[in-house]
Amino acid sequence: MLMFPIRCVALAGVLLGWAGCSANQVLLPPEQPGFPPACAERDSGPPAGVAGPTPPPRTCQPEPLLVPRPSIEDRLNTFALHVWHDYQNYYTAPNLCDLGLGIGVAGVFAETPLDQHFRDWYQDDVRTPGTDNVARFFKNFGEATYVVPSIAALTVAGELLDEDPTAAVVGQYGERVSRAYLVGAPPMLFLQAALGSSRPGWEPYGSQWHPFVGDNAASGHAFVSSVLFLTAADMVDDPLLKGALCVGSTVTGWSRINDDAHYLSQVILGWWLGYLAVRTVDHTEIENQLFRLTPLVSPEITGVGFTQRW
Repeated sequence: MLMFPIRCVALAGVLLGWAGCSANQVLLPPEQPGFPPACAERDSGPPAGVAGPTPPPRTCQPEPLLVPRPSIEDRLNTFALHVWHDYQNYYTAPNLCDLGLGIGVAGVFAETPLDQHFRDWYQDDVRTPGTDNVARFFKNFGEATYVVPSIAALTVAGELLDEDPTAAVVGQYGERVSRAYLVGAPPMLFLQAALGSSRPGWEPYGSQWHPFVGDNAASGHAFVSSVLFLTAADMVDDPLLKGALCVGSTVTGWSRINDDAHYLSQVILGWWLGYLAVRTVDHTEIENQLFRLTPLVSPEITGVGFTQRW
């Protein structure tokens, strides 16, 4: 069972976050370019009227730059701003067209005998006790009750321990997954109810859409797990690993078909909603990398650094 490891991850994230609370500022190393040494004075030399060589300049290490750590309020404001930009990017004409495309593909299966034919074929000819064991494991990646708190804990830990490169990457992953859930969950919950589909074996409508009659038109497990895997795929460069993660994003949805808990159309729509949410967050991240403001504090200068990429 994955339930126990996920709880451990959540607890570890909370403990890591608590350990990092005592750090109040970040000391950048003295080799920061673009800033003069704090001192380059000469020794006083020989007394007046006494001949002697002029001593060389006394060298000393520059004082490190002190970059204040953002407060909790600043971090929350930044997170909220990113989520706001995610919503702006989600509700654009191109993205809504892609959302409609996914609904249309799911509708082809839901409103025709294809869903029922696929379900009958899989349950009669493919499902075995072995597939049940595999499905039982991968279903846990879609359990929002455990996944969402664990991701939140990782996000907090990564934000508080951002001096550590590994913790920073983990925190960035947790933040992006959290934002994808926040931007993708409302349309997923709305479509579940608005389309009004039932689970396999539930009468009288089955997979057919009858608005606000059922609430299973999109698989929640497929949505939750696809966000986990697709976000990780977005953050890696190795093509083989990226491909493996993309394939992994579909496995929890398959487990719902195997367990006869969802029709194919419902899994397709749940996965597609997760994909659109992850893609939206990725677009926001690209926009944020185009320009960045950074506070700078040193004995010689106090100001804001501006970085722009093109």
